[in-house]
Amino acid sequence: TESISNIRVVKAFSTEKKSLSILDKKLNSNQELANRVDILSSLYWSFCSFVGKVGEVIALVVGGSLVMNGNLTIGELSMALMFARSFSSKASGLSRFFTNLSKSGVEVKRVFDNMDYSPAIKASGGIRPSQFEGNINFKDVTFSYPSRKDVQVLKNVSLEIKAGDVVAFAGASGSGKSSIISLITRFYDPNQGAIEIDGQDMKSLDLEWFHQQIGYVSQEPVLMTGTIAENIAYGVDSYTPEQMNQVLEQANVREFVEKKDLFPKGLDTEVGEKGVKLSGGQKQRVAIARALMKNPKVLIFDEATSALDAESEHQVQKAIDALMLEGKRTVLVIAHRLSTIINSKRIVVLKDGVIQEIGSHQELMARDGTYKELFERQLAGYDGQIKDKNDKEVADKPADTK
Repeated sequence: TESISNIRVVKAFSTEKKSLSILDKKLNSNQELANRVDILSSLYWSFCSFVGKVGEVIALVVGGSLVMNGNLTIGELSMALMFARSFSSKASGLSRFFTNLSKSGVEVKRVFDNMDYSPAIKASGGIRPSQFEGNINFKDVTFSYPSRKDVQVLKNVSLEIKAGDVVAFAGASGSGKSSIISLITRFYDPNQGAIEIDGQDMKSLDLEWFHQQIGYVSQEPVLMTGTIAENIAYGVDSYTPEQMNQVLEQANVREFVEKKDLFPKGLDTEVGEKGVKLSGGQKQRVAIARALMKNPKVLIFDEATSALDAESEHQVQKAIDALMLEGKRTVLVIAHRLSTIINSKRIVVLKDGVIQEIGSHQELMARDGTYKELFERQLAGYDGQIKDKNDKEVADKPADTK
């Protein structure tokens, strides 16, 4: 399954034979185990049959001698043999029944364990406030992922985000940016501290209701099989043509979907499995439109432009910037490229799970701290690439060129 779902990587690295070899080893191991079970089962039932037949022969010899001596009639001997054969058959069937029952017991236990499993975070149940503003407040939050409980990815984080704020999160990889978003969307609960939404503890809110109030755009957008329109309307039950037109404009989807040479069916174009018929930038803009279709009070962009080329990034960033300037909703942005968050009103800089700095781009550049170091490092890397290219071009010129 893994090889098929990642077939491009398998093809690109020419690992078809290696993948088949791994599969063969698994199948051969399973086949060997099945053969051992069959052999042992055959020996067991053959032995049982042999013992039963030997018993019948012994009973026939002993019974025959008793008949000849007049101690037993032929009818009584026949009845005894029929009873013994019937008993042997029923005992054998009972043995098979208990063997199958033992196997089924393990399988049934797994089924009921899954049915009885209760997730730590309930999908529904809790408070459904009549209004939602979008205020988010972190209070001394400490968090570790369940798979790595010994590593604290967030340490005593306190942060207040007011409704309508535009907040960007910056920092090196592993600093805790995505973990903050995972807690805000309540994919996980903090180990210590609390997160309040409009003054209410997030744990007391109905999770289904809360997710209806937020829009989420991930780094790698996943589209469902269907049309572009169906994917945009994925999170809503009904919509008007005006709402569709509005999100098409806001997410810059109209710019490509109305190109009849590429999309002759427009919004009715099938996107294919996981959106394979669209480019990365097109998928990302459809994902933004999908998030906006819910008209959320909180809009989250989790490194939405990090995997895009320059032109696609420009189009997606243009859509994000327009939403940031609206002021109608709380916008949270995780940035891989710091150039994409220069216009954010507030930038939260994280390092090793701790908030280092908070401020605008200008304020943080003036402090000569972590943010300035990160920004200048990215800028220096870009300048270095240009210099290397220019130096190479000069070196490649003929010596007599003026």
